[in-house]
Amino acid sequence: MAASPESASAMEVLQKDYQDTIMELTGKKKEIVDPFRLEYEKLYKALMRSHEAEKRLTKKIRDLNAEISTSAQNVQNALSTAAEDQKQMESLRQEIQNREEQIEETNRKEEQAKETISKRKNEIDDMITRIEQGVGMSEEQEFQPGSDFTLRG
Repeated sequence: MAASPESASAMEVLQKDYQDTIMELTGKKKEIVDPFRLEYEKLYKALMRSHEAEKRLTKKIRDLNAEISTSAQNVQNALSTAAEDQKQMESLRQEIQNREEQIEETNRKEEQAKETISKRKNEIDDMITRIEQGVGMSEEQEFQPGSDFTLRG
């Protein structure tokens, strides 16, 4: 809080009253009022110290309020960033899970393809064996009914 014009002018009026009172107390009746003047000066000095302390505390309150506001904004930003990070982490976890599922599917298809290739190689080997056995057959055996190599017309 800044010192308001009202409080500044009130302090100026108070200071002028103090000066006027001190002038009155240092006049003709100085000896009679001297103890009161000393007490009055002490009170005035205490009031001025109090006023200065109030100004320092008011400034400190303003500074602390600004610091609290900045800290609150930083906390809010940190919470927002943390929430965004959590969303991104969840998205990345989901992406990893999808990739793992794709890898598993690819591995399964690859295994099926290997099995199919193995079957086909076995079939080819079996046919080669049959053909080689068929070469050793006579023409009669090759064309006998029931033979795998009979011509069908």
